[in-house]
Amino acid sequence: MQNSRIAPLDAPYETSIAEVFERIMPPGVPPLKLFRTQAHNSRVMQRVFAGNLLDKGSISLRQREL
Repeated sequence: MQNSRIAPLDAPYETSIAEVFERIMPPGVPPLKLFRTQAHNSRVMQRVFAGNLLDKGSISLRQREL
């Protein structure tokens, strides 16, 4: 497997990043590698979530993933 071009951030996270992760991830679930990689650039992370791409909506997490 090829190495990532941009390594995901590892904990401990900056306060602002940790707050975003707490808001978007279910309790007790670590942030996804995708989110940890996007967290290198706060504007990228902000734009992804501003587009409501991860809106909790009315369907379950499982249904959304399918």
